[in-house]
Amino acid sequence: MLTAFWQGLGQSLAGRWFAAMFTPAFLFWAAGVTAGVWGPGGAAGWRAVRDRLTNGSDTTTVVLLAVSLAGIALSGAVVNRLTPTALRFLEGYWPAPLGWAERCFRARQQHRRTRHDDRFQQHAPSIENGSASAQVRREYAAADRGLRLFPSEPTPTDPERLMPTRLGNILRAAETRPLDKYGLDPVKCWPRLWLVLPDETKKTLNEARAVLDATATVWIWGVLSLVWSPWAWWIAPAGICASTGAYLWLLGQAVTFGELVESAFDIHRRQLYEALRWPLPANPAAERAAGMAVTAYLWWGSDEPSPTFQPGSPP
Repeated sequence: MLTAFWQGLGQSLAGRWFAAMFTPAFLFWAAGVTAGVWGPGGAAGWRAVRDRLTNGSDTTTVVLLAVSLAGIALSGAVVNRLTPTALRFLEGYWPAPLGWAERCFRARQQHRRTRHDDRFQQHAPSIENGSASAQVRREYAAADRGLRLFPSEPTPTDPERLMPTRLGNILRAAETRPLDKYGLDPVKCWPRLWLVLPDETKKTLNEARAVLDATATVWIWGVLSLVWSPWAWWIAPAGICASTGAYLWLLGQAVTFGELVESAFDIHRRQLYEALRWPLPANPAAERAAGMAVTAYLWWGSDEPSPTFQPGSPP
C-alpha cells in the first residue's frame, strides 16, 4: 500500500516538476546547480547528489523532489510579490539617496523628448501644406510616435511629469493623455471607470497587465541570476542578456497596456458620466472642464448646487 502511495505521489510530483521546468524560478535554480558543478569542488558535490538520487530509496527521492519543488514554488511566490516594487523602480520611482541619479536620467530623457519635438516642429509646416517629401513624412511620423512615448509638457500643478526612465515615461504618458484630452485624471478616475467597463474590455486589460507583470518578473530573475556568476563566469553575460531582453520586451508591453488604458477612456468615459448621473459635456471644448469637475467630485466630493444630476437611478 505504501509503495503504491509513494509511486502515485512520485508521479504527481513528476507532473508538477514538468510544469515547474517552464518557469523562470526553475531556470534560476537550474543555473545555480549548473554553476555549482562548474565551481571549485562542484563536480564532487554534484556526484554526491547524483549518487544519493540514484542509490537512495524511493522515499528519499520523493522527499528530495518535494522539497526542491517547494523551494522553487516559494522562491517564485516571493519574486512575484516583489514584481510591483521592481516595476516602480524601473519606472523611475527611486529613493531620495538616488536623487542625483534621478536628475541625470531625467535630463537625458528630456533631451530625447526635445529631439523628437524639434524634428516634429521642423517638419510640421511642410506636412500641413502638402509639400513634404517621402523622407520628411517618415521622419515626421517617427517624431510623432516618439513624442507619444513621453508625457505632455509639465503644468503648474504637475511640474515634474517627465520620468527618469523610458518605461516610466511610457506609462506616465498613458496617465496624462486622458487628463489632457478629457480632464479625467486616470489615477483618480480609473477605479470608478473600471466598474462600468464591459467584461470583454476588462479581460483584455487584465491580460495585458498580466503580460506586463510576467515580463517584469523575468527581468527580476535575470538580475538575480548574477549571484551565481562567481561560480560560473558565463552566467553573468547570460543574466545580463536575459534582463536586458526582458526590459526591452517590457517597453513594448507597456506601450500596449498604455494604449489600452487610454482607449478605455476614449470609448467608455460616457459610461462614467452616466453612472454618476453627471451631465454629458455638450462639445469637445467643454469636455475638459467637465472632466476636471468630475475628477474633483470623485476625489473630494462637493456641496455645490451645480451641476444638476441627470434623471435616473442614484449612483
